[in-house]
Amino acid sequence: SRLPAAATSWLSEHVERVRREPGFSVAGFRTGRTWGRGQGEYKDRFTLRVPVVAGIEDFSVAIMVVFDLERPNFPPDVVVRDLELGHSGIMSAKCVCERIEKFWDCKDVDSLVNIGKAVLDGQQGAIIAYLKKNGNEVLKENLKVLTTNPTVRFFLDPSEVKIFLPLELCKFKANISALPSDIQRSLEGLHLVVRSPRSPGGKPKFELFPKTKEVKKMVRLKPIPYNPRKLFTEYRDEIRRRILNGLKLLGDSKQLRKDLVRDLIKELGSPSGFYEEETYSKLCFWGHSKDGNIRVSSDICILRDYPKVQPKVNMVVLVWGQPRIHKILLKPRDEDAKSVTSDDCRRIVEAVRSRCKYYQRTRRKP
Repeated sequence: SRLPAAATSWLSEHVERVRREPGFSVAGFRTGRTWGRGQGEYKDRFTLRVPVVAGIEDFSVAIMVVFDLERPNFPPDVVVRDLELGHSGIMSAKCVCERIEKFWDCKDVDSLVNIGKAVLDGQQGAIIAYLKKNGNEVLKENLKVLTTNPTVRFFLDPSEVKIFLPLELCKFKANISALPSDIQRSLEGLHLVVRSPRSPGGKPKFELFPKTKEVKKMVRLKPIPYNPRKLFTEYRDEIRRRILNGLKLLGDSKQLRKDLVRDLIKELGSPSGFYEEETYSKLCFWGHSKDGNIRVSSDICILRDYPKVQPKVNMVVLVWGQPRIHKILLKPRDEDAKSVTSDDCRRIVEAVRSRCKYYQRTRRKP
């Protein structure tokens, strides 16, 4: 059947409003006047996806929304398809209907967003009730504190429970603007994940999510001894402290690299090629001796894995007239140094110069 375009324009407005909501998404929405079944598709329904964990799209609730396009004042039918959560049907149909009737208003473009949030709230309440009834002792001890925090989210599958605790790095008293951009991006949406033990006598495991190599470099999340008298929120504070220390060390190491690069450029001249200004991790110098017979190339790799910033200088000295290439590996004298200072840099430069002078003295005429 056919409907005037004006009769369905309200639905398009609702959909556009949903798409502007952070974390929400719409799939399967088809514009057009036709409705009902046609070529295996429905024109009066679509899937509304609501995030369970803010900022993490992989964990969400899929809600099938079905409208009566001839009677827009009628609240839509909603089918919660939460297969990703592994507990399909945990929320009763009666609870869903009550929430939809309460929030639906065809003339209010925010009503569909409010329905999505209401269904999500119902899911959270149902999950909490489920955990209280079926959860192990470790979870029961923490539920009272965790459920009072509206930012805490649960992920439930048949074998275990995951609890996501946002770390709220933006509220830390740490300047992350000085860090490389890839590190800054990896800190967005960082959560502490508590994985419930699979066995009754097991211990919970702690992880950081999303798992990125930048986060792994920043925080060495070693196994944390489990103490049944400590709540999960206390573990979060401990890991937050570790991350803060990691941020400080990372920022300090970048400044040390920056100072080292500045001193090397001052002594050896501007680098040619391979200069990564963002991370100060690698430079390449190429020069000639004053008499023009010795050509020096030094490829300086500053190890980026914090906290050690020891540079490795590979020098290739080509002496014209002699059929051999000398490769020299230079490091700071203190092999256990945690960082590289200007003095270390000067020692490297002096070693380079002394080696060049040695070849100047022993050079054979072609």
